[in-house]
Amino acid sequence: GLLAPLAHVVVYAVGSTALIPATVFTLMGAVMFGKLLGGIYNLVGATAGAGLSFLLARSLGRDFAARLATRRLQDLDARAGEHGFMLICYLRLAYLPFGPLNYAAGLTRIRFPDYLFGSALGMLPGMFLITAFVDELTNLGSPADLLTRRFLLLLILFGLSLLLPVLVRRMLPAIHSQARITGPAPGR
Repeated sequence: GLLAPLAHVVVYAVGSTALIPATVFTLMGAVMFGKLLGGIYNLVGATAGAGLSFLLARSLGRDFAARLATRRLQDLDARAGEHGFMLICYLRLAYLPFGPLNYAAGLTRIRFPDYLFGSALGMLPGMFLITAFVDELTNLGSPADLLTRRFLLLLILFGLSLLLPVLVRRMLPAIHSQARITGPAPGR
């Protein structure tokens, strides 16, 4: 019914915070809601779960982790805090394990808005591709449908999405050199 999308988002957020693999909820969203709505609800649920896990780790473990950090880890933590949005966006593009990344990021200096928006943007391409791919799989009429243009295109796009982190990594030196030329962003 009308509460199904809200229930899915809540179950996704709470379940992924409890370290149930997020893939389970992504598959459920694709099967229940299809490509577009499933992608939207999955992204909202995943982002909410990421935020909830981050805040839980931040409130329960940040001070403890900061006390245990060596000088090298403190330097990395400071850099993560400065570049949190780009770091999280990049790590989300790389399809790293969802739950551990959520909790680990909560132990760093990364600001919550940077984390939340970096997560949403970084998960966006993969979430929609995986949701669409699963929707196509569940709607196959015969094995011959595996050779349709739509299915093959999704398969190719998913394969290319695995290369996104490599592309971003190659672009980062140009972004950093441009930032040095123009100086820091206002308010930083």
